[in-house]
Amino acid sequence: MTVYHALDAIPDKTALPEKPPSATIALHLIVENFSKRGRGRKSARDQIEAMLERDYAMVKLGDCDYRLTVPYDTDPDGVGLDEEINHLQMGMFNIAESFRCSIETDIREIGGRRRAW
Repeated sequence: MTVYHALDAIPDKTALPEKPPSATIALHLIVENFSKRGRGRKSARDQIEAMLERDYAMVKLGDCDYRLTVPYDTDPDGVGLDEEINHLQMGMFNIAESFRCSIETDIREIGGRRRAW
């Protein structure tokens, strides 16, 4: 087989996989220590920010404000946006609690249906 025959055998267009739907989310996050003498607030925030960068393409807008891109599944058996937001909140809560801190979040959808959690 010549090179030209091999090139003819390759399909012209390769279909790219569909990108899953995603929502842009505004997150306002406050991390506080459980006690006055508690330590760990900075470590907790750093760990949470690392998780947000890794999983949700975080963009830091200010000290406590972030913009996230949250992918979700529109399939009825898949993970919807509400479940994905719940997973996000539980992840942040678990990280904060491991550093003996508490969190307060305000999560709002940018565009779309403008939902809040």
